[in-house]
Amino acid sequence: MVAEVRQRWRAVIARGDDAVPAVHRAVVEQIEDGLLRSGLPLVVDARRGGRPRLAFAAPMPLGMVTDREPIDLWLVERRTTEVVSSALRAALPQGYRLTDLHDVWLGAPALAACVRGAEYLVILDPSGGSKAEFEAAIDALLSAASLPRDRVKGGGVVSYDLRPLVDDIALTTTEGAVTLGISVRFDQNRGSGRPEEVVAALSEAIGRPITIASTRRERVLLAEDA
Repeated sequence: MVAEVRQRWRAVIARGDDAVPAVHRAVVEQIEDGLLRSGLPLVVDARRGGRPRLAFAAPMPLGMVTDREPIDLWLVERRTTEVVSSALRAALPQGYRLTDLHDVWLGAPALAACVRGAEYLVILDPSGGSKAEFEAAIDALLSAASLPRDRVKGGGVVSYDLRPLVDDIALTTTEGAVTLGISVRFDQNRGSGRPEEVVAALSEAIGRPITIASTRRERVLLAEDA
């Protein structure tokens, strides 16, 4: 007999720079292991050896600091916010923290289907260009009708248009630092925009290499955020 699903929770987690770098699959397994020890009445997948049913909005980039990563999990018995919150905090690996938690309608669309994009904070080496050069390159990129690019995928090279995947680029310059707020879109057919590809396009527009000092994913954008 399969237990009936009683509750669906949407947790939002953050990953700090003190987390051990790991590929997304390893991150998922670490959180699953923590949940199995939590005592929560989890919905599990018998086809995966009794692993918890867990859904991420988007894969977590290797080694990147992130602020808002939505995750869905399901329970066969109802629990209060306080109980689930306490169990999740104890289940998360070192360097991860719970930032938000709320009950979700069981019939709501799959989490991955709700993703519309993501926002990144990218700090650059200021030697890549002056403020005027960055502003001109950003204006050129955002006003372009298309931005043909090549992406390595599956051992080959795929040509694509980056422009439909870029929503906005905000520039902030201070003494000794250049920061880009990059908002990218996710498209079921075209894929997702990547901040390093946006920086590469800006580098070509400026005509000199741009070095990325750090990248932070500030949040994954869902349909409700739009």
